[in-house]
Amino acid sequence: MKHIKTKALILAIVVGIIIFATLQYVNAEETQLQSLGTVEQGKIITLVQNCLTSTYSNISRISYPNRTFAINSQTLMIKNGDDYSYNFSNTITPGNYIVYGVCDESGTKTNWVYDFYVNPTGRTSGSVFDNSFLIIILGIALLLTIAGIITKEATFGFIGSILFLIIGIYTMIYGFDDVTNMYTRSVAIVFIGIGIVTMFSSAYEFIETGGVSNDEE
Repeated sequence: MKHIKTKALILAIVVGIIIFATLQYVNAEETQLQSLGTVEQGKIITLVQNCLTSTYSNISRISYPNRTFAINSQTLMIKNGDDYSYNFSNTITPGNYIVYGVCDESGTKTNWVYDFYVNPTGRTSGSVFDNSFLIIILGIALLLTIAGIITKEATFGFIGSILFLIIGIYTMIYGFDDVTNMYTRSVAIVFIGIGIVTMFSSAYEFIETGGVSNDEE
């Protein structure tokens, strides 16, 4: 029993470290860029830059999620009151777009940058509870992992780890209920991390016991 508790504690610590590191990464990413929000895939988004004392505002470049460029030269934005705007229509590819620009705020050349996100629905929030498939698979993965820890049966833990990896990859691609953003990707990384940790733990248990279950010993 003491051996089981020690393994469970180690697993919990490792998973905690993965979650903490992921959240730190997300916070760092969010502080670097301002965001224009989320737009539905294939729809036109109006890029807006507020430049109260500028005589112009240009878009320098717009990068696709794969970091190729939709625009890679100075493109004029249209002045609308205190704002400058540009209608961007190349939103076929889902993911994170980054917009770089320049204006002359208060007579000084000023660079600006923000991002926006494209997904199939245009919604900005999602939860694992929005997807029954993820709930079912996650429940099975947790039960198998717990059963593996209690019984010290490596097979249970290994199958559970595979399910966690499947959940992670699925979430990375599709998000929650077709909502993909930095949050869903972070959760996906956590799922994948748990799957990797559980897989190595199961492999270690299998090697330690020589592939023999407790009933056979």
